Amino acid sequence: IKIKQQVSPAKEVVKYSVDGNEIGRFFSIGEAAKSINEEKKAFRNALRRNKRGYFKGFIYKIVEKME
Repeated sequence: IKIKQQVSPAKEVVKYSVDGNEIGRFFSIGEAAKSINEEKKAFRNALRRNKRGYFKGFIYKIVEKME
């Protein structure tokens, strides 16, 4: 019997230009990765490693939801 791991809720991602202007919002990390034809795992790891969130000419920030 396989035990399924609990799925974490989607984290919203905001895409900014280098100037700081908001370009777009994505429902999840996977959706943001698809928009730039990148693998989800590689995109997520790049955001974790890079403190400024700079990736492929844009700045990405994960929105932390306050509840």
